[in-house]
Amino acid sequence: NFIMSKLETNTIDTVSGTNTLTIGSTNTSTIDFSNPANVTLNAAMKNQHLFFAASGSGISVANSTTTKIIYGTEIFDLSSAYNPSNGRFTAPEAGYYYFFANFRAPVSGGTNCRSDISFFKNGTAAGAIGGMNQTNSNDISSYGTIITNLNANDYIEVYVNQNASQTVTTNNNNNAGSGGTGFVGYKIIT
Repeated sequence: NFIMSKLETNTIDTVSGTNTLTIGSTNTSTIDFSNPANVTLNAAMKNQHLFFAASGSGISVANSTTTKIIYGTEIFDLSSAYNPSNGRFTAPEAGYYYFFANFRAPVSGGTNCRSDISFFKNGTAAGAIGGMNQTNSNDISSYGTIITNLNANDYIEVYVNQNASQTVTTNNNNNAGSGGTGFVGYKIIT
């Protein structure tokens, strides 16, 4: 056995002919990376293809009509995978992806209403993911999440259907966390 309290080196590599490097095999419960600013993750260990888009300008959804929501303002898009002109996220590579979308719009008259939000994969509904009933409400909203397996070049879009007995139009609030209309997604590390 070789015991020491400090090891300083530039490279730790596997023994020739092996592919696995094991750090600790007994009496090891924690590997401490006290200063994460000095830790470099390879591409496979990072959440990739992260984007966030918001409505930016008013999006109108007619009563009882399933309408594609085009989130026209990119807040950020690390891989240029989201297209704000058509509201479509296109997967740059295969893998599992997480998506969140929300929709919120004022309604007049304090009405009872419902809105449903759905994700479409390659033009086909992946299921009604989220919906909300509002009673005597001055706004209509819904949100949903999905984790789905995508191949490279598969695409995801968001659709909303509402029944407020009127056409509703989103406000221009770009902050999805405080009631705006936004679409977020990224590739999950697997």
